[in-house]
Amino acid sequence: MSPVLRLFLVISGCILQSFLFGQSTIYQLQEQARRYEQKKDTSNAIAHQKKVLARAQNAGLPEHEARALVQIARLLPAEEADSSLEHLANALRIARRIGHQQLAADIFRAIADIHKSQRNYREAIFALEEHHKLLDTLFARRKQEEVRVYQTNQRLARERTLVWTILITAVLLSLISLLYSRKLNRLNKELRALNYVKDRIFSIVSHDLRGPANNIAEALALVESGELSEADQKEMLHLLHRQSVPFRDTIDNLLAWALTQLKGAGARPTVVHPAAIVQQSWNAMIAQTSAKQLSLVNRIPPGTRLFADKDQLEVITRNLLNNAMKFSFENGLVETGASVEGNRVTISFRDSGAGMSEEKLQQFNSRGYVDSSYGTRQEKGIGIGLALVKEFVRTNGGTIRVHSEQGRGTVFLLTFPVPEQA
Repeated sequence: MSPVLRLFLVISGCILQSFLFGQSTIYQLQEQARRYEQKKDTSNAIAHQKKVLARAQNAGLPEHEARALVQIARLLPAEEADSSLEHLANALRIARRIGHQQLAADIFRAIADIHKSQRNYREAIFALEEHHKLLDTLFARRKQEEVRVYQTNQRLARERTLVWTILITAVLLSLISLLYSRKLNRLNKELRALNYVKDRIFSIVSHDLRGPANNIAEALALVESGELSEADQKEMLHLLHRQSVPFRDTIDNLLAWALTQLKGAGARPTVVHPAAIVQQSWNAMIAQTSAKQLSLVNRIPPGTRLFADKDQLEVITRNLLNNAMKFSFENGLVETGASVEGNRVTISFRDSGAGMSEEKLQQFNSRGYVDSSYGTRQEKGIGIGLALVKEFVRTNGGTIRVHSEQGRGTVFLLTFPVPEQA
């Protein structure tokens, strides 16, 4: 062994030994701090966490450094809340620098607890919302990884099945091979569709509904505690109302979407008047539209008629208006119109809001739905509203086109049959 290589190995061993020793010391100090905390000896617990902080800084261990800051902030008395928040802010900067989203989510939760103890409920709710956003992101990443692994396993399983099927059926009759292959492909397609529905429903129930439900439950607990002033209660109830409306719409869309996927939703077309349905849907959204000072210009002539399922057309209209509202800017304008050509009527929904990216347009045109995203005021959706629109338009014998440009708005064009007697 050359002297240079021997020297390199010695130096590497020393560095590794120093790193492991530093971590071991930090774990020992953390355990001692926990014991002091269990004994209600807060001062010694804080002192040991500060030693952890110093060791982590010297050893270049940013995650341990951030977690020590969180523990110190948590242990400080209530009268030192400002100091606690400063420690948490430093910890949050570290978590963001190293890209540790779970740690950042824990820090926002700790920030919310401190604001809550100080009765600063506005900041507490803001921190909780950031906490849930990070959890949403982590959940989505885990779900994507699970789907990727599942799809890979399914692909490998299908490939193995196909190979064995070809080998076996090659010995038998080619006709049996053809029939079996077609049947197998059909069953696999149905199984993939059912698995997607199951996973999507589970994702929505356990994730998209859980976050808003938790926020509503925590806010109601604050109101019920009697600690809020009358003004704070009024503000809290206003926040509850803002969250309950999209929560209700999410449940409505989820039930309608699940029905179409699991059972199929046949249309019962009748003669309907789209102008009235548009106006009724907009009036039902007055709370959301007022918050942004949005206006509707309904240019559909009152006498316009089309042939479609009335309930499904209401779902289509509500989701397209809600989409326009979600991505419109303050004082925005939403326009609807209609034109008749031959035995078809085209209904348009236009906004001048944020618009859709090329990627979102491709998702909608190819898959029929788009990944959920936040609106211009951070409104949250679950990405099935447009899927319902496309499904119900197809079910009613219609077609749908979308034109959009980022920063300049979106227009949806829906074409339906005209009643024969019109």
